[in-house]
Amino acid sequence: MRRLVLVAGWADSADPRHQLVFSTWARLERDCSELGNRFGLSFAVSPGFLTALGPGTIAEIVRQPTPPDTDRRIDLGLRIDIRDAVATITAPTLVVSGAHDFLVPGYQTRVLHELIPQREYVELDAGHAAFLERPGPRPRTRSPAR
Repeated sequence: MRRLVLVAGWADSADPRHQLVFSTWARLERDCSELGNRFGLSFAVSPGFLTALGPGTIAEIVRQPTPPDTDRRIDLGLRIDIRDAVATITAPTLVVSGAHDFLVPGYQTRVLHELIPQREYVELDAGHAAFLERPGPRPRTRSPAR
């Protein structure tokens, strides 16, 4: 049996807060890659994880060149609408959200969860980049599949 795991996802980008965050990030990327990196990093990981990196590591990260295709990923993030498609998923699906995901907050991920017929929801103690923060995830809360 095939299964699907969706991490830090959302069903559509129409939410005004989402548009504000992604359009601000896009503008920062266009104007100054370091500011774009600062903005992106501040939304990618939880506050505790970011703080634990320390000022030196943070400075090194934000001075790096912007990862390839970041502008394309941000643009895609501004126009996603997969509501109809996710409703057709037939595989048992685990939807994972980060409790400290400020890029795609839990309320957006829960909308995605609700659209999938066979689904389970898990929230991790992490930000948007859950794989970076929690390489061995331990669920914080669960809701049963319906």
